[in-house]
Amino acid sequence: MHGRLYGRKRGGMKIGFIGLGIMGAPMSTNLLKAGCELLVNDVSKEAVAKVVAAGGREATYEEIGTACALWTLPARAASPAPSPARFRSCA
Repeated sequence: MHGRLYGRKRGGMKIGFIGLGIMGAPMSTNLLKAGCELLVNDVSKEAVAKVVAAGGREATYEEIGTACALWTLPARAASPAPSPARFRSCA
């Protein structure tokens, strides 16, 4: 990314990130490396702990939604699709 993320300078984006599985964990780590501020949540507390150790901050779904609504732009929420096993466990 060479110091830029989606055309913005490093550190300029705040993101609420829900889902730290196969896709979400590396995506969130890369966002942290790019200087983004992350609020994160996942059903796996182990996955959350890894991202928090890398610089993210654990938050509830409500906290993420509220923060994204209150942050001045740029602010985003992201949620990679859960694994098929997660879908089955909710059925």
